[in-house]
Amino acid sequence: MYSVIETPIFTKSADALLTIEERAELIRVLAANPRSGDLIPGLGGIRKMRFGASGRGKRGGYRVIWYVGSERIPVLALLIYGKNDQVDLTPDQKKALAAMAERLKRMDKERT
Repeated sequence: MYSVIETPIFTKSADALLTIEERAELIRVLAANPRSGDLIPGLGGIRKMRFGASGRGKRGGYRVIWYVGSERIPVLALLIYGKNDQVDLTPDQKKALAAMAERLKRMDKERT
């Protein structure tokens, strides 16, 4: 099982969107299955998945964005947003996430 670290932006959004129980379940899912979900093309290993909201199911729930690299580094919970708030990542978000993934990969390689 992996460790999961929440970025400040993830934490702020999760505080507003999720119950304590939902958040614990989400972190458990990421820790146990960090390579689940779909790879986002062109973002260097960043993944996404649907996460069901209470009473709304997966389709009406949230989108979770995270990074998992090698086993040496924890899973990074990057973003969470409601599908009704944002359909997909913006081009600016994709650019920032791709740059972040590249930096994380370089840092991980330097540790070996």
